[in-house]
Amino acid sequence: MSLAAIKAAWELKLPPLHKLLMLAIAETAPDEGAVELDVDLLADMTGLGTVRVGEGVEWLRAKHLLRKVSRGFYQIPQYVLIDDGTGEVDRVVYSPPRNGGRITTAKRNRIYTRDGHRCVLCGATENLTLDHIKPKALKGTNHDANLQTMCATCNNAKGANYEEPLAASAS
Repeated sequence: MSLAAIKAAWELKLPPLHKLLMLAIAETAPDEGAVELDVDLLADMTGLGTVRVGEGVEWLRAKHLLRKVSRGFYQIPQYVLIDDGTGEVDRVVYSPPRNGGRITTAKRNRIYTRDGHRCVLCGATENLTLDHIKPKALKGTNHDANLQTMCATCNNAKGANYEEPLAASAS
């Protein structure tokens, strides 16, 4: 269940049908990440019908309360509402993702440049990949500080292993 969708449905002054749609989306969505919107399922859950659900999804997208991430998949962004006192959904400012955001091409190139376009372990310059120093499986993030350049061979050998950095010893 998406807590962001529940927060949006209750905190924002949405029309009742859009509030109902956000709650139905919340019921089907994971807490984070994208959800595939099944219009027929949402129509059954809300009793609105597929046409009205489709229109509602488009209205929520226009108000930036749903973000399309790929065909049929949407994300409910974390946000901070700027209340201008009109009672309308006016402006939504997104809070930064806690996990460092997506690994975009620009981020990938920035990390490669930072690391000299070489594997940090063996120095190879071919078949470069990005490695999570602390793996995502262990709650690692996509922040630059948690990413490093590795060749595919070293990255595959490392797998999801992680060693905590040694604390600086007091001399």
